[in-house]
Parts: sequence; structure tokens; C-alpha cells
Amino acid sequence: MLQEQLTNNLDFPDKVHTINTLVSSNTSFTSDEIVSCFKKFNGLSQYYGYRNIVAHEPFEPHPEGVQFSQKKMRNGELKSNTLIWTTDKFQADVKTMNEYRAFIEQMGSRLAAQPLPKQSYDDGGWPYWQGQPQGMSPVLMDWLSRNSGKEGPTSDTPSEP
Repeated sequence: MLQEQLTNNLDFPDKVHTINTLVSSNTSFTSDEIVSCFKKFNGLSQYYGYRNIVAHEPFEPHPEGVQFSQKKMRNGELKSNTLIWTTDKFQADVKTMNEYRAFIEQMGSRLAAQPLPKQSYDDGGWPYWQGQPQGMSPVLMDWLSRNSGKEGPTSDTPSEP
């Protein structure tokens, strides 16, 4: 699916930035909501290191709480690191992650219910992208706008703008 291919090739902070851009460009959000969402997304971007530890590192009970066993390749050598979190820190981080998850789900539901109108990106709604070589292609933006509430593309062939 096109959506999965796009998002699989973005690292976590870029995914968060993309969602934030969709929120800030959507006319259904008020200025206060956009500022509030920006702060929440900024916090999430800064928090992703802790999220990655819990999501991707093996862990087990430890007398002081939870022990993570990290193994990384650096300069051709396998490096091991043990990280211990207290039970309180682990529970607090899991709670924070669940709050961020609920926030992302809420934003996803809201964006699906009120997709980005074409004029938001077609008529200068994203002035900071105009005249810049980087940015999202008009074909991709058109597809995202039309398919934000669907499971995936209806064909593998992109539509024309």
C-alpha cells in the first residue's frame, strides 16, 4: 500500500512532523488548537528516545524495577549496555506513551473526519513550501486529501493533479 510505503521510510520524528503539518494546514483546526497540538507534537518528538527503548529493547524484571538490555553495533564491535529504570519511572513512561498514543489516535480520527481541503495546499495554504525544491508532490497531496479516511489506495497508479 502506498501509505505504508511512505510512512515506513520516515523515521519517528519525521512522522510526527508530517502529522503536525497536516494539522496546522487543516482549516478545521483553530489557531489555539494548532498551537496546542504543536506543543504536544513537539513533546512527542523529544520523547521518542524513551519510547524506542520500551518499544524496541528487550527488558525484564529487576530488583530495582525494570532492566533493559541494549545491544548495538558500533565501529564493527558489538556493544552491550544495561539500563535500569525504577518501577515508578517505567510506569510513568508507559502512562505518558499511552497519553501520546491517545492523542495521535484523536488527531487521526479528526483528520479522517475532516480531510485537508485541496485549497489548503493548492492556493498558497503552505506558503513556506512555495518556490522550494523540497516538499510534497501535488499528486501525493491530492491522493492524501482524497483518501485520508480510506484504508488505502484504490489502485497502484497515482492520479493526476
